[in-house]
Amino acid sequence: MLREWAAGLGLNRSPDAFIFHVSRCGSTLLCQLLALQESYMVLSEVPFFDELLRQPFKNLPVDSRTAVTNFDTALQFYINSSPGLPQKIFIKTDSWHLYFYEQLRAIYPKVPFKLLYRDPWEVLQSQQKRHGMYPVPGIIEPSVIKFTAAQAATYDLDKYMALVLHSCFEKMIGMAAADDHSQLINYNAGAVIAMHKIASATGIDIDKNYERIILERAGYHAKYPGEVFKEERIDNTAPDFLNPTSFAYDNKGYKGLGQSATGAF
Repeated sequence: MLREWAAGLGLNRSPDAFIFHVSRCGSTLLCQLLALQESYMVLSEVPFFDELLRQPFKNLPVDSRTAVTNFDTALQFYINSSPGLPQKIFIKTDSWHLYFYEQLRAIYPKVPFKLLYRDPWEVLQSQQKRHGMYPVPGIIEPSVIKFTAAQAATYDLDKYMALVLHSCFEKMIGMAAADDHSQLINYNAGAVIAMHKIASATGIDIDKNYERIILERAGYHAKYPGEVFKEERIDNTAPDFLNPTSFAYDNKGYKGLGQSATGAF
């Protein structure tokens, strides 16, 4: 029915960029900076999109190709629901949508994929204060993130999160290495640098006025917009179980890729 209804909507448009992320790495603020332009549509972690993508993992008669086709159809409804067609369209995915990369790339072959990441120990400490969905075993189907039954059986939230992050980093490293339209962006580069990287890839002209309001908004907390942002105090001593994940972050791909054409810096 979605596809039948969508046939009469008008022009079919692709997003200008996807924002993938590992959580707690500045993606919320980045979307808020994009949304400062009223003519831009920013769709952030839309529950309906997630439901459609995960249908093949819910014992429903939907394969992955159909699921991502349904995702694109739903996206056209959102685009055409705007009073005026948006000038730019940005999709912030859920963190686990990294694992739908191949399907999404197949239908959006040249759309920029921005890959936001952060030091795993910093992410873990942020999750310890307030856990999101995917670091809690069982909320997201283990098969979505390619976990075995044994990996998904742990009830230690910190160790499970370490496994999730390690898997995400491995996925991002592969995406950036193989795909000229995928770009790594480190949290430590700052939200303003990330904005300029998206602007460069999507044809955004950041004039003096837009730059001014970006700098103003970037000084406040993304989750609590009324609070001036202060970097969280980080305990420098990471637990031993995080070592393989930290190795993936420090040595296996991010530093090398970060200096390449597809990298962050």
